[in-house]
Amino acid sequence: MEPAMTMSSIPIEKEPHADYRRIYVDKTCDISQVSVHPGKMVPEHVHMDAIQTYIVLSGKGVVDLDGKKYEIGPGMAVNIATGVKHSTKNIGDEPLVYVYVEAFHS
Repeated sequence: MEPAMTMSSIPIEKEPHADYRRIYVDKTCDISQVSVHPGKMVPEHVHMDAIQTYIVLSGKGVVDLDGKKYEIGPGMAVNIATGVKHSTKNIGDEPLVYVYVEAFHS
């Protein structure tokens, strides 16, 4: 990948619940932009080999961390520890857009 790029130059990976743009991925980390469709949810999952941080850019949603729910919106960050079950739901009328940084354990 180029060291400097526009987001529109990064291919979109479409899923039924969200669109993903892989900004940077290697064996140490994954940095991606996620756009969760209104009313949709990124299904519950867990990472046993990484930690994640979400940085919310726009929209509003609810993140569920091991059964505890937190409302999220622009300017907020969410830290997800290794082994925490999590899901993210868009509760607004616009896409919920965030960038996540996932750091893999060595």
